[in-house]
Amino acid sequence: MQASGGQECERLTASDRLQRQTGGCTCRHGLSRFLREKGRRIARSRWFAKCRPLTARIPVATGPRRRWRPATPAYILDAAALVFVLVFLAGLVLNLVEPFGLANASKAQSMRLSARVAAPFYDDSARDAIAVVLIDDRALDAMGIGWPPTYRQYDALLQRVLEQRPRAVYLDVLLLEEREYDDSFESAYASLNAAVAAHDPAIPVFFGVGAPGQCSIFSSDGGVQDVVTGWQGVGAGYPLRVDADSVHEGAAHMACDRPGVTGAGTDSVAFALYRHACATGSEAGCREAASAFPPAAMGLPLAVQWGWRPPVRDGDGTRCEGPQDVAARRPSPTRMERWTSAARLTWDSFRGAADPGREDRNRERCVFPLTVFADALVHDETLMERGPGGRPLLEDRVVLVGTRLIGLDDLVSTPVNQQVPGVYLHAMALDNLMQWGRDRVHVNASLGPWIGLGTAVLMSLAAGWLLFRAGPGRLSAVRLLGLSAVLALIAYLQVRFVQDVLRQPPQDWLGLGALVLGAVLWVASKGAEGCKCGARGNDDEHAMDGLDAGGPGAAGDATGGAGAGVPGPG
Repeated sequence: MQASGGQECERLTASDRLQRQTGGCTCRHGLSRFLREKGRRIARSRWFAKCRPLTARIPVATGPRRRWRPATPAYILDAAALVFVLVFLAGLVLNLVEPFGLANASKAQSMRLSARVAAPFYDDSARDAIAVVLIDDRALDAMGIGWPPTYRQYDALLQRVLEQRPRAVYLDVLLLEEREYDDSFESAYASLNAAVAAHDPAIPVFFGVGAPGQCSIFSSDGGVQDVVTGWQGVGAGYPLRVDADSVHEGAAHMACDRPGVTGAGTDSVAFALYRHACATGSEAGCREAASAFPPAAMGLPLAVQWGWRPPVRDGDGTRCEGPQDVAARRPSPTRMERWTSAARLTWDSFRGAADPGREDRNRERCVFPLTVFADALVHDETLMERGPGGRPLLEDRVVLVGTRLIGLDDLVSTPVNQQVPGVYLHAMALDNLMQWGRDRVHVNASLGPWIGLGTAVLMSLAAGWLLFRAGPGRLSAVRLLGLSAVLALIAYLQVRFVQDVLRQPPQDWLGLGALVLGAVLWVASKGAEGCKCGARGNDDEHAMDGLDAGGPGAAGDATGGAGAGVPGPG
């Protein structure tokens, strides 16, 4: 039928247009023959064809100019389904076979990058209720003692902490067996337990042990208590309770043999301190009472979120001991400062492969919780007046005493500080619990696959849209960069939704993005070589280009018969 170019184009079927474009060659189908819904194809376009089907855009006559009508979503779903299946199969193989630990490494890096971006936005509402007393080599030298300290010196240090009336105290040092060469144990034991019992209300003092049921040499009924400080089998999570499956195998055989002492319960350090620090929920820094914590949620590990900016400025570049009084502390960062820091942390991670030392050079040297060094605690009397309103600095704070000594491998990795003493992990876990309570970010293994599946679907849809717009074999570097930017946006939205709504740690968005890009490149490469047309097919393609250009009679000449083609407009 002879009609205007726009009318004839509308009447051409999809297969007719594809045959005109490829010169009649037969091209392979991707997923088309397999995907059906209610007897109709969802996937209709040929994504393995050499040339882009004209079904992508159908010209409609509008007078002297032509506009382009977008095709239905079915064509985008076709390409997206193919990409999703490829990503799903590749991800399944990677998770089952786990070659070279790629899946775990990608997930760990995704979580780390997400934590670096989120760190500048971490709230400091509970920070004024926590402090860390750190024993380092310089503090030992300033106090004139060696390592390990004598029992009398442990007692003196803890007595200085108790003088400032803290909310609770924890010593992150394992004291499980008495040293025969130290004759100060009996006096130190009696002095410390008497000081604990003398305070009204009582100040709970915890000593770390390796497993439930163990006790330290300072434990007593009504005095020093024990708490579990080690575990295994929970990955990067922080358990609230240490059950039989997560007890460290090296400590499982040790039991308490002290009369009248029951030993440690199943609570971990942060959760035991949280119970005492937020007993009613009205205490400073607490969002809700610890008793409101659901018992069923105690079995889900905490995904510890780290803060970025320390409360005081870096004094000498190594100890971060600057001014410790509240009046001289840093002001809260502005929103612009937070976004700038997040961008800098992201850029440092992006450049980390080319410059391995970049993150270490630009790391935040001072840790988020307030830190007081042991020598300052012992010798600096002004600490008794550096708190709010001239009160002691450590008053009404939960104080955790830990070590940073050369040769002791008690370090944990953080997203913004690199490696820090392990006592800071307990401090940040406690900060998370005090700030969020039951709404803390936790690890629920059953939600992980569904989060990954949803992310893969969204990324596949973005990739399908790109393939639909570009056609197979025609992916430019600009389009790939645009797809990468869209995938990065999807990953960011996933992280925000998962952390803010589901209260879960982010999944492996980095690995999924890489798999989607790989699937897109593979489909495009197959499209470039999937249909080998002869010279006639190439001529027909040029003829169709003439049709697009609107040349009069161009299409008719290309198909070998006058008037058999579609006349161009004008």
